[in-house]
Amino acid sequence: MSSNSADGGDAQTRDCPDCGEEMTYDAIREHGTEFETTLYQGWWCSSCVQGMVECGECDSLHHPDFECEPKQEARIEAAREDLGGKAKLPRYGVVSLEECDTIDDGTPVYIVEDRCPNHDCDGDLVFRLVRNDDFTDRYPHEITFEYEAVLEYCTEFEDGDCSYHKP
Repeated sequence: MSSNSADGGDAQTRDCPDCGEEMTYDAIREHGTEFETTLYQGWWCSSCVQGMVECGECDSLHHPDFECEPKQEARIEAAREDLGGKAKLPRYGVVSLEECDTIDDGTPVYIVEDRCPNHDCDGDLVFRLVRNDDFTDRYPHEITFEYEAVLEYCTEFEDGDCSYHKP
């Protein structure tokens, strides 16, 4: 992929996968907002006016911000390993789904024994969990666990002995 440039020096070139014109390997500076500038080494196509890098995941050229299918699959798998089967509970941190019980139609709940926030109640604190289907979508830029608490209440609430219930 090396050829002589117009000025007689050595330059790396290759054909653009989009338009077929010649691309050159160089430092590429992309301007975003007034405080954002991206600088990277890659292939520049002056016809398409875009920069590309060689992707080690799919063995092709594309923009560094483009998420090719193999890169997306690797990101989703990493999210499942890091965040799958877990829930983040307010005040109690991250728990595994294996530590949870199920109620009603199989709804997962996490129960903290004798932890009702009402001072004069010794009931259990229950966190009702729901599955977050898109927990892999924003990983690793945003950490969202597979399950999230949507309701917390005291086990004595249903009997009317305690008023703690928080949606």
